[in-house]
Amino acid sequence: MSTFDFDSVYTLDGERTSGEYAPDVTLCDYETGNGDAETDRSSWALITGKTGQYSYNGAVMHPSETASDDLVIEWVREAGGDLFAIVEVRDVDGSFPDGGPIGWAIAYRKAV
Repeated sequence: MSTFDFDSVYTLDGERTSGEYAPDVTLCDYETGNGDAETDRSSWALITGKTGQYSYNGAVMHPSETASDDLVIEWVREAGGDLFAIVEVRDVDGSFPDGGPIGWAIAYRKAV
């Protein structure tokens, strides 16, 4: 993982913002195995296609996957974001396992 704190919002220069809140992210359509993650706020999007998981190109990174600070910022910049947050991803009902996170994702949005 990077040195960015989970659920904190950062600018592209790596500075933490004040008064900005990261979205909650959950795995949707878990039962069929075809789902992906979604945010609780429409202004945020998730970076996809960066995981090394076999035959999966969604937003959820496996807990063992890592990305450097520079790589995270590059991905956000490529996606067109100005703000980003590293967020834990949980399943919809919070039961995986014992409510623990399934993985992590990078949420981003344009600054207003």
